[in-house]
Amino acid sequence: MLIGAGEHSERFYLPALRRMADEGKADLIAVVDLETAVEAVTKRTARHGWSGDLRHFFLRGRGPFPGDEGTRLLSSLARELAIDAVIISTEPEAHAEYLMWALAEGLSVLVDKPVMVRPGVSTSIPAVDALARDVRRLDTALTEYQRDHPHAVAAVMAHRRANALFSKVRSLVRDVFLATGCDITSIVAEHSDGEWRLPDEMASQTYHPMFRGYGVLAQSGYHVLDVICWWLSVNGWDPEFRSEATAIRPPDFAAQVPPDVLVRLFGPDIEERLVAVPAIPTEAWGEYDLHAFLRREEAGSIKATIGLHLLHSSFSSRGWPDTAGRNLYWGNGRNGQETFLLQQGPFQALKVLSWQGGSLFDDVDAYEPGGPRHCELHIFRNTHFLPGEPYEKLTLQELESCSGSEGSLGPGKTRVFEEFIDAVSGRGGAATCSNLREHIPTMEAFVAIYRSLAERVVRETA
Repeated sequence: MLIGAGEHSERFYLPALRRMADEGKADLIAVVDLETAVEAVTKRTARHGWSGDLRHFFLRGRGPFPGDEGTRLLSSLARELAIDAVIISTEPEAHAEYLMWALAEGLSVLVDKPVMVRPGVSTSIPAVDALARDVRRLDTALTEYQRDHPHAVAAVMAHRRANALFSKVRSLVRDVFLATGCDITSIVAEHSDGEWRLPDEMASQTYHPMFRGYGVLAQSGYHVLDVICWWLSVNGWDPEFRSEATAIRPPDFAAQVPPDVLVRLFGPDIEERLVAVPAIPTEAWGEYDLHAFLRREEAGSIKATIGLHLLHSSFSSRGWPDTAGRNLYWGNGRNGQETFLLQQGPFQALKVLSWQGGSLFDDVDAYEPGGPRHCELHIFRNTHFLPGEPYEKLTLQELESCSGSEGSLGPGKTRVFEEFIDAVSGRGGAATCSNLREHIPTMEAFVAIYRSLAERVVRETA
């Protein structure tokens, strides 16, 4: 059962499920969405070759989750149709309730990132408190789920964990820890989407929205935070963070690139589109950019520091005012750039670089800078204490050719998805590279950052 057949399902789940069905490895039995999306969902499934055998169900409800009546209908459908697994690809603020329903039913489940979020969590302490309760509730539910349904599988579509190069970083950290007893002491990470939104788009765009009180951390930033927690936990430690964070919100960005500049760049026709951002109250805005500092503390000592920088306001290839007919994921001038610098005390430094250019770089080789699978690792070793060369460079292309992995920043989704399908069907083990249980520490860090953002808003508006 696919719950949520929006833009992400159109881009990934529907074609992936079509391929798996054609190969006889899986069968999509039902699609569930809200009744406001009947026409769009029906067209999407038809485009991917799903005929009358596919059942469509549209739930009543104004909000993202249809309430008790919808839950009862879902349970009835799952039993009637002998559903054994669900994919949750709704808007993020609906994830928690669909996820809790699926776990209570004992169904295998694959949920999109972020695992869960609450509207207003970027500016409201009560919203953060509610999200923290959601995480605790999920933790308890998972314990019961694993006890009562040992063969069921719960996973998250967090494909950085399927990246061969990121996996190499994790193994290098582990090796140095075993040799020296020194874990990661510092991580500085920067991720930029290169996604330039104009004022009216920030006020109305429902794809990765800015006006629901959450932003970049709950979008692409979740992947960055998750891989950091994944690296930190390699030596058996569950992260506990203290956080200090600040956000650049759409009104701030509107001041960084002021209206007169936009009029000069795009012409006078754009003026009427510039009033949308000031018309929305501050408490409604999510974070356009995020800068967070986290500390790992243990027995009264600071064991590691993490600097996290998540940017929308960064280099972009966009040069047009209108997004009509454009893919808002990669087709609107987006340029993804990502760096990680890990220090392991005086023993090892690891630097990851990735630049995935937009449409201006279509002719670049996939693994070269600007290509969709560019990712490289620079390794610096203290060879007085560690074997190997003092400096080594590895690329994703080299690692994939060695491992046969499809672990790039994009096709890694395929590995997470296929592992889930194989585990559900009995062709693989119950474990996956992105097990939901292992995302609890990520969600705890996620809550800590949002709490810091909300507390800052309260202080600054008091």
